[in-house]
Amino acid sequence: SWTQPQDEAAKPSLISGSWDGTARVWNLEAGTSTILPGHENGVCVMGLPNGNIVTGSTGVQVDQSVVGFQLRLWQDGKVIGTMADHEGAIRSLDLVPHMGFISTSNDGTLRMRGQDMTAFS
Repeated sequence: SWTQPQDEAAKPSLISGSWDGTARVWNLEAGTSTILPGHENGVCVMGLPNGNIVTGSTGVQVDQSVVGFQLRLWQDGKVIGTMADHEGAIRSLDLVPHMGFISTSNDGTLRMRGQDMTAFS
C-alpha cells in the first residue's frame, strides 16, 4: 500500500505488512524502512488519503484460542487509535474512496469504517 502525504512536496511511501508481526514504512529513495511495532503475528496494511496508516493483525494463539486481533490507526509513526470489534483474525483492509475503508475478518464479517476507524451502522 502507499501513503499519500498531506504535504504536497513530500513523496509517498510504500507500506508493507508481514507474518513476522511487523509493518514497515519504506523510504524508497533512501532504501530504508521504519518499523511500526507491537503487532500480533500477521499484519495487513493500508494507507489512507489523509496520510494516516491502518494496520490489522491476525492475533496470537493462547491455549486453544486466537486472541488479540485488532486494528491500529497510525499517524507520523505513532498509534493514535485502536479498534478490536472483529471476533477473528483481520485479513484485509480495502479503501472505499470518499468514505473510508473496509476491514474483513476470519469471523466472516466486513466492517465499513470512516478514516477514524469508526464502524458505520
